[in-house]
Amino acid sequence: MTKITETSFLAGNWKFAFGQNTYNYEIDGKRYSFNDGINNASETTTVNYQYSDENLLSVHHALLNTDLTPCEIELYVT
Repeated sequence: MTKITETSFLAGNWKFAFGQNTYNYEIDGKRYSFNDGINNASETTTVNYQYSDENLLSVHHALLNTDLTPCEIELYVT
């Protein structure tokens, strides 16, 4: 299975958008919002991104949007 997640998370306040898929996450008190209407994707080719909360959220968001039941997985992130 392949799942591609856009890297359009906004740090700061949570967003609520009527009629769009909106997801809000919190890591260590910092809020992030994702919705399919955000069009400013993060640059993912830097080391800073690879170890960032946004990258963690992209993987988490992708897994939540699969049909997988909770199980052990092998995950390759490129």
